[in-house]
Amino acid sequence: MGRKALHTQEQVFEAADRLAAGGFDVTPASLREALGGGSLTTIYKHYEAWTASRAARPAPVIIEMPESVKQAFAQCWQAAATEAGKEIGAIREKADAEIKLIRRRLDEAIASIAQLEVEQEAEGARTETLERQLTDERAVSQAAATEAAAREAGLSATADQLVDQLATLKDELRRAHDDAGLHRAERDRATSLLDQLRDETAVRLREQAEKDQHAARESEKVNVRLVETLAKAAEATLAAERLNTELAAQKTELADARREARDASGGLAKALGELDALRTQVASQSDIIKGFAPSRPPKSE
Repeated sequence: MGRKALHTQEQVFEAADRLAAGGFDVTPASLREALGGGSLTTIYKHYEAWTASRAARPAPVIIEMPESVKQAFAQCWQAAATEAGKEIGAIREKADAEIKLIRRRLDEAIASIAQLEVEQEAEGARTETLERQLTDERAVSQAAATEAAAREAGLSATADQLVDQLATLKDELRRAHDDAGLHRAERDRATSLLDQLRDETAVRLREQAEKDQHAARESEKVNVRLVETLAKAAEATLAAERLNTELAAQKTELADARREARDASGGLAKALGELDALRTQVASQSDIIKGFAPSRPPKSE
């Protein structure tokens, strides 16, 4: 399993500009899809920089007191502006707190995803190592099996030769007993050869049996290592599946946090809309008050 591609800030900015120009939502997930993969934490970092570079600061709104309004109506104006400022301050404070909370949750989710990506890569490397070990163990097992088969074939051939020799000697001994003119020395020599052949056969069979036992023990050790390697590979697979499940949960939580951030931004926009409506209403009342104000007498020359 290879490492995820790390895209540069310029690549992420270009992909974000293309999505925005096409009328698509620019999110870390859509950027990752447009870039064809990559590390989500790196893409999110560049996405934050892209968002910050295009964020427009709202122009300050200054509510000026009309000069034509008298002192009595100025108090009413000031009271209305003060109440509006308090309400706006409370709304902004609440929105800032919600945005900070969502930002903290986003940062925690991104950190968790980064940790899961690192663990997933480590588990992938460990799985590759276990797979290589499993391949090596299988090769050793096959070599041991081939060697045992070769030894068994050699033993079988040797046993067949010994059986043939033993049958030949038995025939010779039988002919020697049947021959009445055979000297006793010849019979003793044949018997000695037969005993010697039996001893050699017993020794060879015993040595071959020891070799077979050794080969069987080696094969059993290889099988045990093979079973252990398979168990480790299964554990690594389960760990990788668990990491994938946790990663999916973190991505879901990140999506929820983004949705909450959008809701908070919508609430702030709604509050600003209400503020504009309040300002319009105050300006309308000021015009009405200005209409009720008495006209100043013309100055005498």
